Amino acid sequence: MSWDLDIEVTDIDGNTHRFEVIDSQTYNLTPMWSKALAFLDVTRDFDEKFCSDISAALKVGLIDIMENWDEYRKLEPDNGWGDLDGFFRAYVELTRNCLKYPSGKLVWAG
Repeated sequence: MSWDLDIEVTDIDGNTHRFEVIDSQTYNLTPMWSKALAFLDVTRDFDEKFCSDISAALKVGLIDIMENWDEYRKLEPDNGWGDLDGFFRAYVELTRNCLKYPSGKLVWAG
């Protein structure tokens, strides 16, 4: 099973645009998300949050991932469904977009 995460942004004319940030992130990588975002529950706390609500946590998590890469590698699932590299790409994409669109609202589907 997997989950997706989109961001909804409203332009200056009041039009809402939705774009995909994470596509088909496997639940097998949840331990990595939980480690990087120790104070958030990915499946509960992402939905309907504004990017500005989680940006600080994302930055702290990014530092943790980079400083503890080997610890995250140990969290790779034994079944081969997902890996650290895929998790990191998704994490960076989410962080980049939340910093770019602080007023954007996260829409989680899983």
